[in-house]
Order: sequence, then C-alpha cells, then structure tokens
Amino acid sequence: IWRQMLADMYGCEVKTIKAQEGPALGVAILAGVGAGIFPDVQTACKEFIEQDTWCQPDAAAHAYYEKGHALYQKLYRQLKECYEDLAAL
Repeated sequence: IWRQMLADMYGCEVKTIKAQEGPALGVAILAGVGAGIFPDVQTACKEFIEQDTWCQPDAAAHAYYEKGHALYQKLYRQLKECYEDLAAL
C-alpha cells in the first residue's frame, strides 16, 4: 500500500529492489566506486541491483493528492506567521 501511495502522490512509477539489506548494499556500491572497482555509481548499480516489484501511479489518486497539496500550500502561506509566533513561545 505504501509504494502505491508514493506512486500516486508523486505521479511516477515506484520500483523496489530484491535486497534484504538495502542500506548495506548502497554502502557496498559506494565503496566499490570509491575503491575504483566501478567507474561510477550507475555502473555499479546495474551490476548489483535487481528490480523486484513496481507500482504505476493511479491518475485519479494523483489528482486527489495534487488538490490536497495545493490546499496545504495555501494554508501554510496563511499560517506561516502564526507558526513562527507559536515556535517563539
């Protein structure tokens, strides 16, 4: 559900990878680039990362999130000074 929500909010495909330890894999990829084993991050990623699942955005859900974000931006602009006053308490 979370991946689908992200795809809908951002209006783009969200992919996951087959990896038990994603952060450790990322560090290993960066270390391989830093040690000169791979010329760049993109090449190292192509070597190690295998795609698992993906979610396509739902256009109607994306439109709904866009409306909500526009309302949030409007409210934030109107309440920004109040938030600053509240933080100063």
